[in-house]
Amino acid sequence: MGVDSWKQSGKEEHAAGEAEINAAKAKGHAEGTFDRLAGKKDTLVGAVTGDRGQEASGMFLSTLNEILTLTAVRQSSSRQGTDQTRDQ
Repeated sequence: MGVDSWKQSGKEEHAAGEAEINAAKAKGHAEGTFDRLAGKKDTLVGAVTGDRGQEASGMFLSTLNEILTLTAVRQSSSRQGTDQTRDQ
């Protein structure tokens, strides 16, 4: 009887943790989208106005955001593989 309540408690705790991870991913995606758009805007405005500094800054922000996004996706995929192996 006690083992069953531990199992249930563990399942609930795991579900809460998964929900927290998914919420953080969604927040990160929204922030990343905003940063990516800001970088593209700076690149475009810099190109149009001839401001090479602003253009370079925008390109840097866009590139950095792409790297961070790819890293997060790779870590998430790796973590999901570990979770699936553990759950088996």
